[in-house]
Amino acid sequence: MNNLYEVDAWLDWLIENNITPDGEIDEAIVSQIEVGEEKRIELIDKLVESIRECASRAEARKEEIARLKALIDNDDDKIDRLKRAISVSMQRHSEERLDTIHAKLSLRKSTKVVPDETIWTQPALLEASENEWMSIISVKTTAAFDKRAIMDLHKAGEPIPEGVQIVQERNLQIK
Repeated sequence: MNNLYEVDAWLDWLIENNITPDGEIDEAIVSQIEVGEEKRIELIDKLVESIRECASRAEARKEEIARLKALIDNDDDKIDRLKRAISVSMQRHSEERLDTIHAKLSLRKSTKVVPDETIWTQPALLEASENEWMSIISVKTTAAFDKRAIMDLHKAGEPIPEGVQIVQERNLQIK
């Protein structure tokens, strides 16, 4: 009997098959039941030890994941800063493309919607969602513009909400 299931089954069988007609457990079997109970407690203690080890490893892994996520965030921030510095330098020198020893760089035009946060606060978005701009505002747990719908309005030459800008950007491409 090497696992808890076997010990429990053996103890159950031992008790069920050794009850006297008056409902008492046969005295000859009591010592075997005591040995079985000791084995059961010993196995439970080993299982608790195993649970604690697994919990400890899981906690250490969670901490490692958090540490790695922080490192990833730091690297992403550094990448953004470095790209921004290259992009600013290229724009300052009116360069659309630049070939270096290690990479081919180019600036790609992109357009994005940037709502003015001072005008389009949460209450203003909720109020606007009930009027003419309802089709471009999606209300979730927080209200936000449907930027794709605003971009479609802009491309179609239709008016967009006041306080929203269409901003041209230059995104750095590294190949």
